[in-house]
Amino acid sequence: MFPKKGMESLGRPKTDGDARPKGKSFDSVRDLHTVAEPEQMSVWSYIKDCFAISPVGNLCIVAALIIGFYHGSLKRTFPGAIAVFAYDIPLAIGLIFAFKSLPVRQTLFSNSRTAIALKFVIYFCIIFTLIPTDVPWIIRLASLRGWIFIPLVFIIGYRIIGTPRQMFLFSALILILCISVSVYGAFQDPADFLNIQSEDAGMMKTIIGSTYKKEEGVAGFRVFSSFVAAGAFAATMVFGIIIGMGYATQPGLGFYQRLFWIAGIGMSLYGVFISGSRSSMITAILGTVVIIWMRGILVKMLLVIAVFAIVGSQFLADSKSIDVGRLQTAFAVNELAWRVWIVIEPTFFSLLEFPLGGGLGRSTHGVPVIFYYLLPRYSPRLIDGDMGHAAIDLGLAGLVVYFAMIIRAIQDSMVWAKSLKGEASEPDAIITVALWVITVPSFVTGAPFLHVPTGAIIWCYFGGLNRIYDNRSSGKRDDRYRNLKLGSTRLNTRNPIPPTRSSVVGKPSFGFCETSNSTKPIASKKFLYSK
Repeated sequence: MFPKKGMESLGRPKTDGDARPKGKSFDSVRDLHTVAEPEQMSVWSYIKDCFAISPVGNLCIVAALIIGFYHGSLKRTFPGAIAVFAYDIPLAIGLIFAFKSLPVRQTLFSNSRTAIALKFVIYFCIIFTLIPTDVPWIIRLASLRGWIFIPLVFIIGYRIIGTPRQMFLFSALILILCISVSVYGAFQDPADFLNIQSEDAGMMKTIIGSTYKKEEGVAGFRVFSSFVAAGAFAATMVFGIIIGMGYATQPGLGFYQRLFWIAGIGMSLYGVFISGSRSSMITAILGTVVIIWMRGILVKMLLVIAVFAIVGSQFLADSKSIDVGRLQTAFAVNELAWRVWIVIEPTFFSLLEFPLGGGLGRSTHGVPVIFYYLLPRYSPRLIDGDMGHAAIDLGLAGLVVYFAMIIRAIQDSMVWAKSLKGEASEPDAIITVALWVITVPSFVTGAPFLHVPTGAIIWCYFGGLNRIYDNRSSGKRDDRYRNLKLGSTRLNTRNPIPPTRSSVVGKPSFGFCETSNSTKPIASKKFLYSK
């Protein structure tokens, strides 16, 4: 069972009129009509509550995350189409269940500005798929999957991951997986890969992309762990750092709760170090700055960062698996300028020559390795970064639309974070803002929406936060809980108990998150439950 300490704010002060079933509770204003006694709640009950809405849909999300973190190893161990699309299968099933959960007379997307921009991106991608070009149809369809399939995961977040409790478990699972792949990468021996002679094109591409010239006649090795490339590994570890920071900076955490999130931050940071990714170091710093700024804890965090810097510098000095010299060049102005220029220059000249773009598949964006044998049949134009891919495939208009979608997502998530300040979803809102902010530099030099599993994580967070905000703004209970039974007691939808702010912030004490103790009513009964 969850300990009672720190859980007092799960429910309202008990009165004679309270009729609360044992062992169950809900978090959101719209979802909560009855509140569990905290000492009655077990870990299993907590998880069951999260999976009660769409069990298969939630299981698909969990399966996709686990496969996504180990997708590279899966493809290397079991080469073939099944392994290549193993990540897409649970997400596709999850989308089906998200469609099935759509209430009557409701649109598939939310009414947010980002959702509107996302629709325009989808329309552009479909149009550029149908434009007659010399790109084979199988390549076009593979590229279309790369461009719009992951953004559609927004629907999964909005229709399935729509409560603070689900968002919390989603975050905890991601951090646990980050820790696991960092440990896996720590035991990865460069000698097993540097001299390998493989006929697997995907494996050779991974090895070549993970080596660099360390000094004359000496090759350095960037750990790629269970991913397809060191860059993808490091980008995912940055997400672990941001998620850990979002929860570790939450006021009122207990010692062991905060320790879990800090341990996740430390292991994710170690993953960035052994990957040798300089751009990921920069995005990790940028995301941390965003969280510190939104939390308003600059002085405290400076002290924490100072301690981390002292301990980390000693660790780096003693570590033989980390190329400190390479990481130090991440902050060299000439290195930064060169990394950006090698993407901007070909993008600029491509737009000058082909302002309308070359059609989907021209940049090979989203095209799996198993289809690379088709590349000689047309004239692909290879480039780094999603920005370059968008310019080559979609032209100037598509590039503008894509940037507009990113800007809208940052604006929307910041508005939602301000509105949800002090509530259970505040860490999720802050994390979402930071994730979208770091996509801006990553969009230029990397592939935040193509890498597995970072693209799905971004859209799941955004969709879930969008749903929580919409529920809060509408003042209505989520219809998904209308017929949900709690033990032997059915929710009272005719005469519900008006929740307080304290009942909104129910998260498990043992589950690494404390909550506010405020019991101030947030709205009248009439407002909350009127149709």
